[in-house]
Amino acid sequence: MLDPSLAPVVRVTLGFVSLYFAFIAFQSFSKFYLHAKLKAEAKKKGEKPAAFSAIKYGSKGGRLGLCGDRTVGNTIEQALVFLPLLWLSAHSSLGPEQTAFWGWTWLASRAIYPFMFYRGIPFIFISTVPGYVVIARLFAACVGLC
Repeated sequence: MLDPSLAPVVRVTLGFVSLYFAFIAFQSFSKFYLHAKLKAEAKKKGEKPAAFSAIKYGSKGGRLGLCGDRTVGNTIEQALVFLPLLWLSAHSSLGPEQTAFWGWTWLASRAIYPFMFYRGIPFIFISTVPGYVVIARLFAACVGLC
């Protein structure tokens, strides 16, 4: 049985899982949306529309398609560091409550990632810098620096 004091960290983990699946849905939606849009534009021009595979896997997805792909990809990349540090920090001097606060902060910075990525530099830093600060804080707790 799980220690009840870890409930805040469990909630952050479930929040992460929910956000991750929302990003996967966004990634799929963006590809279908772009396919429909490009198909309608091609029909107006009397041209052959781009194949769905060219949008999903190729370069026809444009900025929105790349945004969906990078949102999911970057979230997976960051999760490999965030989730272990989250759970290790809960067992450090930081404790479950403070760890959960930092976890929710990380999730908030991650939630705005697709909007900031779409806008480009320097806006992407509004999402990434706070996320890296949280990772550094959790890491510091794990190695006993704080």
